[in-house]
Amino acid sequence: LAQVAERVAEACFHLRTHPLIGIGYPVDRHLKTHRHVFAILGPHNGQYYGHICIVLKRSVLFHPDSYVLPNSATSFNSGAANLNRPWCPVDPNAAERGQSCRGCAQMGFESCNFKEANKQVLESSKIHPAYDGWQELFAREMLGQAKHLRYESTLQGVQDMWSEQDSHAVIEAHLPALIYLRQVEKIIMTEEQYSQLTEDDLHLLMELFPGRRVVECLELPRNDRRKFKPAYDQTKDFVEAADPSELNLQGFCIKLPPQNFDPTKLVVLPFSLWPAGATRMQHFILRVSRDASFSIILSNDAKHLRDPLGTK
Repeated sequence: LAQVAERVAEACFHLRTHPLIGIGYPVDRHLKTHRHVFAILGPHNGQYYGHICIVLKRSVLFHPDSYVLPNSATSFNSGAANLNRPWCPVDPNAAERGQSCRGCAQMGFESCNFKEANKQVLESSKIHPAYDGWQELFAREMLGQAKHLRYESTLQGVQDMWSEQDSHAVIEAHLPALIYLRQVEKIIMTEEQYSQLTEDDLHLLMELFPGRRVVECLELPRNDRRKFKPAYDQTKDFVEAADPSELNLQGFCIKLPPQNFDPTKLVVLPFSLWPAGATRMQHFILRVSRDASFSIILSNDAKHLRDPLGTK
């Protein structure tokens, strides 16, 4: 434990003394996005963040702390979301807080870029994958963006648009602040970067991912004239769920560790939910037992919601 704590402290000190792009952005605290892990739902073209990509399992989207946006959160604040999506009502000319923001001044920032007038648009644009039909919603969103930017309004048109756009202009996922390593599917890096790993690094990878090789070495082409195409090519083959069963996931999942509950005192109360619209998620159940985690289940049928103890 002491060794792990020392490594964490060293990493924090390194981040503090070697500022990296995207870390410490003052607007994040106003938007509460600093409480999430940022990701791209699809190929990631932001090679200026570094040339190592971590591919996560699709199931992390269904954590209750996750949500997705059709563009980056910062583009909502700045008003740039209106460029690719003219139907987005953000105001590019909204006033910034500037030097009047005491919170940013206390953190050492000379000025604050937060535009309070655009925050509500961002809040109302958040979508959780628990929403029935969210895939179709974002498919239509991408087709609309492709057409507006004069690409074909087809899957190929969306792929062409994605390969030539900055990662801030495509679907951004905001994931829980703590992501377990079992959610990692692949780690993509170049051969040059892999050769720089130390023996300790390789041993740690074997220790963290026993029985499987997670590192995939793919070169980042340097001679493509299109600015974002190389990073797109490096990640495009990993955008589909590795496990086909993950494509059928729907709803959300909350789990807590077992706490030695007494199952004889358990009362299960299944009941119907009637949310707005035509969503099929209409059944809800709580289960707690001595040997299982606390769980909340949303389902589109009630066949498996019977209490194993016979409670009606």
